Amino acid sequence: MKTPGILRRFTGLGLDASGLPPAQLAALVRADVPRPGKIVKESGAKAD
Repeated sequence: MKTPGILRRFTGLGLDASGLPPAQLAALVRADVPRPGKIVKESGAKAD
């Protein structure tokens, strides 16, 4: 993740390659995963 070519590629894609330690990344994912579901549920969107 810290290789200059990888960082340039990620930055070019609008990504942040901050390189969190595994425990922090897991906590971030656990906190963020429910968010899209809540947004869809609140919007009333339905899959056809």
